[in-house]
Amino acid sequence: MVISTGIVCSNCGQAAEFFDKLIWLSTKDAAAYLRISIGSLKNRIYKGEIFPKKFGKLNRFLRKDLDRLVDVSNR
Repeated sequence: MVISTGIVCSNCGQAAEFFDKLIWLSTKDAAAYLRISIGSLKNRIYKGEIFPKKFGKLNRFLRKDLDRLVDVSNR
């Protein structure tokens, strides 16, 4: 059974199952995955709550790091 979360990939427009196959997420996709705004994501980076990896000028986020952030915030 697949439960739709209402999350849609910014690049391809596919549903949440798309995130199950991704390891690295862009800033826009990471914000959608966490269900927060891009500004809130950038604030969390500034506060040191999230650590993106730099690929040139681009920030990329490991999905497992974002999952850990969600697990900690649910406690």
